[in-house]
Order: sequence, then structure tokens, then C-alpha cells
Amino acid sequence: MNRILPTLCLLATAITTFGRNSAIDSLLSTYDTFIRQASQYVGDRQAKIDSINTLPASAANLVQCAELYVPYKSDSALQYYSDAIDANAPGISTYAAIRRIRLLASIGNYDAAFNEWHRLPAMPDSYKVAYYDAMYRLYNEASMSAKLQVYASTYRRSANAYADSLIAYCNTHGLRPMEYFRQCITLANSHSDYQSALAYTDSAMQMLTPTMHDYAIFAFERAIIYREMGKSELYHQWLIRSAITDVQCGITDNGSSWMVAMEAYNAGDLDRAYRYINYSVSNANTFGAVTRYQQIAPLALIISRSLEEEQQQFNFRLWAVVILLIVVIIGIIIAVVVAQKRNNELHALNHKLRTLNGQLEESNMVKEQYICRYLEVYSDMIDRMARMARKTEKDPDAFVRKEMMVFYRDFDRTFLTLYPTFINDFNALLQPGARITPKQGDILTTELRIFALVRLGIDASAKIAQLLRYAPNTIYNYRAQIRNVALAGKDDFERQVRRIGRSVVTA
Repeated sequence: MNRILPTLCLLATAITTFGRNSAIDSLLSTYDTFIRQASQYVGDRQAKIDSINTLPASAANLVQCAELYVPYKSDSALQYYSDAIDANAPGISTYAAIRRIRLLASIGNYDAAFNEWHRLPAMPDSYKVAYYDAMYRLYNEASMSAKLQVYASTYRRSANAYADSLIAYCNTHGLRPMEYFRQCITLANSHSDYQSALAYTDSAMQMLTPTMHDYAIFAFERAIIYREMGKSELYHQWLIRSAITDVQCGITDNGSSWMVAMEAYNAGDLDRAYRYINYSVSNANTFGAVTRYQQIAPLALIISRSLEEEQQQFNFRLWAVVILLIVVIIGIIIAVVVAQKRNNELHALNHKLRTLNGQLEESNMVKEQYICRYLEVYSDMIDRMARMARKTEKDPDAFVRKEMMVFYRDFDRTFLTLYPTFINDFNALLQPGARITPKQGDILTTELRIFALVRLGIDASAKIAQLLRYAPNTIYNYRAQIRNVALAGKDDFERQVRRIGRSVVTA
């Protein structure tokens, strides 16, 4: 979420000319026509998959089905890649494993992607482009999702290294796959060399047609380049072209449709904005990736609330007309019916938004798992440093105490960033005289730190003791003392602690 809202703000401040530029008007009309036929194009893609499924279930056919599912249904694509890997076909199974890692990274399942990367066999030259591309995607996505800057920087360096390897490999072997052009565009953009970036999109698109998925990808890249150059009209045109090709190809993993909805919203065209964001939400449900939900949900809420405000104003004017023009009752009834239909549509969208919020709650649980993994890695690192200190330091205990102070500080700040109201929420569960206030200069006390770990799902006193460097009996005594002063009784106290911060935003 932290990297999505700034993007929305950037788009919202762009001065658009939707509805005033004839080229944009024409493209939007075309896009509207294609959206009305979207189910037909999705059906065409599914028919291709079904026709392949009538053939023998070879590894090659399984991979072909997976590739058709990749921009359409992520869970089905993952399953077909897994089946292709299990087929143990020389070469093909390796390619399927690479592509599965890339898809896992794209949908935000970084742990699984890294685990499967460690199981990859030796990489033949024929798959190195796909391998470098997949690893770039994995580390790049992980860098943008990392909560700690040290991890983000490490992942970013690894992503750049794989991008350099891909470009170098292609140059050495005289290869020009689509992955090569995308990396060259990314590199040129990073140096603000927009003319070179446009030249790379030209080279790639000479090999493509507007009915190919890669065309939508490079049209989107071209749109972003024009946006960075400040050429808003060209940015709008290429963004819509990308969205049109996505519809024609039966793509549900849309990177451009929700941005077109934002531009329509900025121009005050709420009807179009509603249609486009509703289309994007429907596609996100079909594709099934949390990362795409995270992009779309904030904008969907904005448009939904704007429509609700517009509806309230409409209702006010409607009743004013009823009072002043009672003689036109038939026309008023028709307007009420129209208003009711709009309300029903809004309720349907709000229901979808509640579903999206449920997905975001699951995403928060994934964050908690990442924190727990980080704590274990940090604790293990301190153990190793302590062992080294015993061999090299004059006062190893002082060295360990110093590292633990850094550990406590980093943990406290990270935890309170995710749960800024934790201290107040936790004290609300205790009797007034037993509430805990950190001393000046402290962030969390030992008791608060113990129950912060409980909030993250670490229940075992022995595990908490290991992480915080206390004796297990000490942790047990702290927990028992706090439970004894709980307002609702000690039996339900820790369950209430684990629910702190789990409220879900409603539309």
C-alpha cells in the first residue's frame, strides 16, 4: 500500500485533456466498444486452452496452457507449471520452473518464489534469458515490498545485477527477445534517457501487432515514458492503446485499465470511471493476485465514494423536483427507478470492495510472517556474532548487550510502524492501575515487547525467550503477571492481544 498511494497522487495531479482531444475521444470510444465485448475475448482465450487440453498431457502442452493462463488466471497457471515440472521432461520442466518463479514473484508470493529458486537445476544456455528475467522480476518486486531499507537495497542491487546479466548475455549472443527490450527501456528510464527508451519501444513494437499481449506491455511502457517527459496527451493515447490490446487478448491481469479509470475520474467523467474501475475489479477477481488488488482497491474506493456523493446530490435535486413539479409524477417515478438501479450497482461494487478488503487483511498476515522471519534471521545473526565476539572481543558480553539494544530498537520501531496504536490498545485490555507507560527514551518495555511477539503469533515462551535473550521462566513470569491484571480475565487475554490492529476498512 505504501508504494501505491503515491502513484495515485501523481496520476491525480496530472492535467488531463480527456473529452477535449479528438484522438483520445476516438480511442476511448474504441475502448468502450471492446469492453462491451470483453467476455467474448476471454472466452476465445479459454477456448484455446480447452483445445490444447484435448491433446496428450505432455510437458510441452502443459507449459503452453500455463502460458495462456499467466495473464488470465494466476492459480491455474501455477498449477499447469507444477504439472509440467512433475512431468520431468528434459529442458521443458526447467523452463516451467523458471516461469513459475516469475509468476510467483509477480503476484507477490516471494517466499515461495525464493524457495523454488533454490531447487532449480543447472541452467542451460537456452533458458538463461528466461532465468535472468525471472530473477530480475523476483528481486525487483521484493525490493519494492521490503519494509526495511537494508533489505530493499540488497534486493535492488541483485535485481540490477540480473538485468545487467540479461542485457550482456543478449548482446554477446546477438539475441533480441522482448525481455531484452524491456530491460533496456528500464535502464534508459533510470538515466532519464527517454529518447533511447522510446527507440527501444519502437524496435520491439516493429515485431508486434496490436492483437498481441506483448504489444500491450510495450504500449504501457511507452505511455509511462511520455508521462515522465510531460507529454500528457501521448501518455493518455498509449495508455488507452495498451488497455484496448489487453481486452482483445482476453487479459485479466490489467496494468493499464485502472489507470485509464483514474484519468477519466480526474476529468470528471464519473460514468466512464465507474465502468472502467468496475471492469478492473472484475478482472482482478478473475486473475486472483493480492498485488493487483492492492493497486486497484484505493482507486475503487475513491470512485465509489465520489459516486455516492453524486448520488446524494442527485437525490436532493430529485426530491426538490417532486415538491415543485408534482404534476410531472410520471417522470419522477422514472428518475427514482434509475436512481434505484444506480444504488443497486453501487451496493454490488461495495460488496466487491469488501471482498478486496478481506484480501488485504490476508496480506497483513503475510507481513506478520515476514516480520517473524526477520526476527529469527536477526536473532541467528546475533548468535553468530556473539560466537565470533567470544574469539575476538575483550568483553563479548558487552558486545552482545550492545547488539541486543540495536535489535530491540529496530524491532520496536518496525513493529510500531505497522501497529502505531499498539501501546494504547494493549493498555486498554489491562486494569487501570496496571497499565504500562514506557519510560522517556524507551519505545517498548520488556512486557510490551513480549506481547508484541505474541501479537505476531509467536506463542511459545521458549521461542520468545530465545529472541529476546531472557530465561524461559522469566518470560513465563512476565506473561503470568500481565494476564493476572487483565480486565476481561486471564483466559481470554492473549487472544484479545492477537486481535489488536485487525480492523478492516469498510466501504
